[in-house]
Amino acid sequence: MENIYIISCKVVLYYILLIETFLFSLEITINILKKGLIKLFTLSNPVKLFFGKGSFEKLGEAVDGLGTKALIVTGKSSARKHGFLQKAIELLAEKDIEAVPFEKVTPNPLSTTVDEGVKVIKEKRCDLVIGLGGGSAMDTAKAIAICAVNEGKITDYQPGGKYADKEPEETLPIVAVTTTAGTGSEYNRYLVITNVKTNEKPGIGYESTYPTVSIVDPRLMLTVPSEITADTGVDVLFHALEAYLSRESNRYSDLIAKEAIKLTVENLEAAIKDGKNIEARTKMAWANTLAGQAIDIAGTVAIHAAGHPLSGHYDLTHGKTLAALGVTYLEQNYQADPEKFASLAKLLGYQGDNLSIEELASKSPEALRNFLQKINRNLRINDLVKINEEDIKKLARDTFKTMQGAVLNNPRPLNTDDIENLYRESL
Repeated sequence: MENIYIISCKVVLYYILLIETFLFSLEITINILKKGLIKLFTLSNPVKLFFGKGSFEKLGEAVDGLGTKALIVTGKSSARKHGFLQKAIELLAEKDIEAVPFEKVTPNPLSTTVDEGVKVIKEKRCDLVIGLGGGSAMDTAKAIAICAVNEGKITDYQPGGKYADKEPEETLPIVAVTTTAGTGSEYNRYLVITNVKTNEKPGIGYESTYPTVSIVDPRLMLTVPSEITADTGVDVLFHALEAYLSRESNRYSDLIAKEAIKLTVENLEAAIKDGKNIEARTKMAWANTLAGQAIDIAGTVAIHAAGHPLSGHYDLTHGKTLAALGVTYLEQNYQADPEKFASLAKLLGYQGDNLSIEELASKSPEALRNFLQKINRNLRINDLVKINEEDIKKLARDTFKTMQGAVLNNPRPLNTDDIENLYRESL
């Protein structure tokens, strides 16, 4: 009996120790979670990426088996002028894929252009869509791919549309060939189309709108003019910056967002000054790809939310609207997450020692302003368009209607007054 008693005591002590160890581990885990060191997240990106110099040459190989007739969606002149369109047609022909050019896309792509593209793709019986160009071409290609095999027009899928709550489960295969380092559309699900009836410019995206294949060849970017290089580069910067600050950010998105910011700060100015600088172009192309994935994971915040209505209503360049809002945004929001804003100040190039986290965070607007000054994009809204108080109220309402997800993703809660103040103080 004594032996049994001793054994029982040992068993009890063993389980007590086990429970204490478990509770101790649980306490550590809870503390880590409270400190934000671990955050549960899910990653999923089905895009097959071809990256680097010469990757455009793999177009035929990349799309082989996806279809037999491709609608090539592109702008009105650039792809043809620089030979990219003809080269794409030849590469497809090597795999017996017929090409149908659709050269109607404009900056801030229009819903009516999508409608026209859908009509062409159905008449020509194309079974594959290729977006060749910047974000406008790729976004238009995605929208055409949706409407080619689903009910309704693209505006029906935007906020307020009759299919706004319906996710299209399939599209035609989408291939994205980017010629700019800008939107990241080649590596994420998102598309932005301007509704010509309302001038609203919402962003939408679905699992079905990920490109099947993405080609990022920096050589296609060597001919991009300096002005466009600057504007698209600003978009890269803000994609990364906003993904880093967002509520939905996680360890992985932070990692790639910070790298994208670093690459942009170090290389955008060089790419603007010398468009033939293949090293700077390649690094900006990589920054764009990373930033595109970062917003796919973590989304954007109020800068993009407020920037879309500006470019939608006044046909302004997307990058310029972000630049016009960005510094004011940081001034109004840096206290929401001092550690991240302090880190952002350093990433943007702020040089300063012996500052507290809060003090360094407060320097993030200055750091952004200094960088934008270097690339001639230290702008205010009044530099782009003159708006009045009534316009501000309309823009704020539009922000919540069309880009509410980005507003809710902000590191601090925002209401209509906050968005109005963002516009007002950015004038």
